[in-house]
Amino acid sequence: MPSTSIEKGKARAETPDRDTRGALNSTLTPPRTPPRRPQAPIFTPTKRSANTPPPVTPSASTTLLTPTSKRTRLEDYGFSSTKKPTNHNSCTSPTKRAEENAAKKRARKIEREIKDDTDALLKDLEKEERENEREAQKRQAAEDKEAAQQLKREAKKAKESEDLAKRRVIDAKNNYYEWRRNNRKPGATFKLPGPYDRDSYRNARQCRDDYSLVPDDLKCLAHCMVPNTRDQDWCDEKWFCLVDVEKLVGRKAAMMAGIECSDEKELIGKGWEIIREQQKAKDTEEAS
Repeated sequence: MPSTSIEKGKARAETPDRDTRGALNSTLTPPRTPPRRPQAPIFTPTKRSANTPPPVTPSASTTLLTPTSKRTRLEDYGFSSTKKPTNHNSCTSPTKRAEENAAKKRARKIEREIKDDTDALLKDLEKEERENEREAQKRQAAEDKEAAQQLKREAKKAKESEDLAKRRVIDAKNNYYEWRRNNRKPGATFKLPGPYDRDSYRNARQCRDDYSLVPDDLKCLAHCMVPNTRDQDWCDEKWFCLVDVEKLVGRKAAMMAGIECSDEKELIGKGWEIIREQQKAKDTEEAS
């Protein structure tokens, strides 16, 4: 009787290796097929047995849902039927039907004529309105053009007046300057009387400050050399008669304003009127 160890060795020799066993099993395993999907059972009609009740058929007393019954039921619940029943019993003769068709044609023709007349009238009204609007625009454009031209004429006239006034002022100044050149008296002198009034005479500084006379204006007046009242070491002063100074001031104001007058007294009076008005306006401006 063989021993147990010998039997185990034979069994181990007969058993293949792990890798060989896996390869052998893979080669011997048959391919797998996908399983079949379950199909729905097929029902076959069965024969009606004696216990099965017969199908229900409507009897004479059963109310079927017909269009008329539906409409009646809607009216019972307060809903009105939109479709009115057609009266098939009414029949007209061909002559009457032809007359009705002719009347309908005439009515349609009259309706078309009325519509055409209305459209034509509307077009005429729109055309007239457009023409009136164009005329109004033309009139407005003409008025605007006339107003612009009037403004231009007024501006031109104002500019001409301003230029004329400037030319008159320039001419008046030139006339005075010419008179001043022609009436220079650089060597004209006078002597003071024995007893004299100091207020009747003005020196050059007083003439400049009080009467706005320049040295060229003072050359037209006779003067008197007097020792300087401020300091004896200073230069002598030129005194001018107050009457001559006032005459020269009035003449200058009148001639600068463009006033022409042959009468010397009247010319000087107008000059002093201008001076008083200027002084009044100056005082009013300073007070305000």
